[in-house]
Amino acid sequence: MTVEIIKAVCRAIYEEFGEEYQIYTEAVPQGLKTPCFFVSCIARFTDRALCDRYLCTFPIAVQYIPRDSGNAKTECGEIADRLFFTLDRISVSGSPVNGTELRCEPAEGLLNFFVTYNMAAQRNRETVPKMEKIEITDNIKQ
Repeated sequence: MTVEIIKAVCRAIYEEFGEEYQIYTEAVPQGLKTPCFFVSCIARFTDRALCDRYLCTFPIAVQYIPRDSGNAKTECGEIADRLFFTLDRISVSGSPVNGTELRCEPAEGLLNFFVTYNMAAQRNRETVPKMEKIEITDNIKQ
């Protein structure tokens, strides 16, 4: 499910910003092209709910590296405004998922943006064979 969340975030960023902005989900050894986004899941929390259901929490970090280092603060501010609306709701496997705890933290020359997605999940269990036949004997005395 983590991979689906990251793909959905990347898709939302791509739809908002277009192909002019590179989107990375893995480390780039060389040849980093700016402007770009780095998308990663910081952690995953899973709490048991009823039966085979779980509540999963996915804190996501999006790091933006601007194209112009001389105008980085302004550019990062504009990108942050757009990210708030872009990542507020994403589509994961065709279902809408709302983002919570959206916040941004400008750093030196770049922008760190954080959002959390909460989803319910269910464990897939092998089907237990059902009884084929049951006999009930009634031993009521009259």
